[in-house]
Amino acid sequence: MNEGAKNTEKQKVMEIITVAEPMSESELESIRNFLFRIIRREFGFGYIPEYHRDIINLEEYYLKPPRNIFLFASQGGRVIGTLGLRAYDREFEGLNYDPETTASLWRVFVDEDHRRMGV
Repeated sequence: MNEGAKNTEKQKVMEIITVAEPMSESELESIRNFLFRIIRREFGFGYIPEYHRDIINLEEYYLKPPRNIFLFASQGGRVIGTLGLRAYDREFEGLNYDPETTASLWRVFVDEDHRRMGV
């Protein structure tokens, strides 16, 4: 890696990264756009209702239920990562975990330009 590229990487790391729960409709829309862009790039397909209903309804799946949370990382006003945590909801046959003590991670994505940088 040349010196210019190293400096660019250091600048990215040095910029402040904020992690928060979404609080506004504009943040939710930015998160949805980020998620669908990553899914399209990484998996090669767009919106599929049965797979992406939680993305369309972030509030119902992550923000309103008391044991769920959705966090996003941003840098310079741009979403660069996401993480959803949901109480186990028995969506998977054969897994008999206690819904009071078990949770699952959902929508764990980091922008490709920010991977391996501690996000």
